[in-house]
Amino acid sequence: MYINQNGIKDAFLTRKEIARVEKTVPASGGLALSIYFVDNLKIIENAKGIQKTMLKENLKYGKPFKIESNLYVGDFNEFYNKAVSFKTQ
Repeated sequence: MYINQNGIKDAFLTRKEIARVEKTVPASGGLALSIYFVDNLKIIENAKGIQKTMLKENLKYGKPFKIESNLYVGDFNEFYNKAVSFKTQ
């Protein structure tokens, strides 16, 4: 899976790095894709510059990485289905 958003820039993730994927409803409304990583510290270590600082705060205590539907261009449900399919392949 390739992620280039919200602090994770130009990152290729393998299925083994993703613990689970969920569709959630953030407090701001809409939908969000929540990606739980097996090892958040590894994701943080691979980040550079300000992204590393942001991820330390955003992923602490095992929190998921979230991509909110209002920041996604395209069909969010299709995106979610592809993410789930990627994880389960």
